[in-house]
Amino acid sequence: MNYPLLRYFKVVAETENFTKAARILNISQPALSQAMKALQVEVGCPLFDYKGRGVELNVFGRIFLEHVTDALNSLDEGKSKIHMLISPDSGTVRLSCLYSLGVNMIPYIVKEFRKEYPKIAIQLSQHPTMIQLGLLEEGKVDLCFCTDFLDFAKDRSVQKTTILIEDLYLLVNKSHRLANQTSVNLKEIDGEDFIAFSNLTLFQNNLEKVFTKMNIHPNTVYETNEDGTVAAFVAAGLGVAVIPPIIGVDFSKCVALKISYPILQRTLCMAWNNRIEMHPPARSFRDYVIKWLPTDKKYNSPIYP
Repeated sequence: MNYPLLRYFKVVAETENFTKAARILNISQPALSQAMKALQVEVGCPLFDYKGRGVELNVFGRIFLEHVTDALNSLDEGKSKIHMLISPDSGTVRLSCLYSLGVNMIPYIVKEFRKEYPKIAIQLSQHPTMIQLGLLEEGKVDLCFCTDFLDFAKDRSVQKTTILIEDLYLLVNKSHRLANQTSVNLKEIDGEDFIAFSNLTLFQNNLEKVFTKMNIHPNTVYETNEDGTVAAFVAAGLGVAVIPPIIGVDFSKCVALKISYPILQRTLCMAWNNRIEMHPPARSFRDYVIKWLPTDKKYNSPIYP
């Protein structure tokens, strides 16, 4: 029992005439009659009552038509969804990004992208880098916007392109002893209470390597995945933090200090899984982002020094 056979049955049931049905289906009448005989044998009972040159569904045929109609509608819906996905001008792109990029970059990219591709929907989730890479590996997202993972990407199937390079800053409360300085040497926070990002971000992993190299030992008192929470903890006077430019800092209570030594930067990238066939809408978004990005990829918020 295949798709054409079910479709033949539906047309015969609707026209109640083999000649009309054969014309609609563009097959010969004998071939259609043979197909209906084979279908009735497979179902196990007659489905039609024959009346002169026409046919009429019997009680079994009416029950069968109800289910055939549901099945064909479901199959047509599935085909339609697949066509939407593979069309370069429609469908859905599944993105994942860092919390900070969800407020200071991705919305602007999506806004410009939608001007060219108004029928493509965007599905966005926000996670630390390590979780994003796991989702990418499992095929649950099409593109990730995350911290550059360097040696963490041992699998060559994960490809990436740099999207942004940001300077990092020391964020301190306005009542902090360093708050009146214009810049700071990172050694000056040795022993300070420190608000850290979770190791899931990779940002913290890279920062800890710097601390080790410089023999700096801040006292990590809180850890979180989310940029705004780090800034809020600093605003509450609970410690200092090293942060990229982020939206949501309360500058009535905090000061962002330029780090004079060492020069610290965060590199962000867009990544995709090369082992999984990228459907056209996602490919359109990836290519658009690459074209949209500035050549030097360097960015600092105007509210930071």
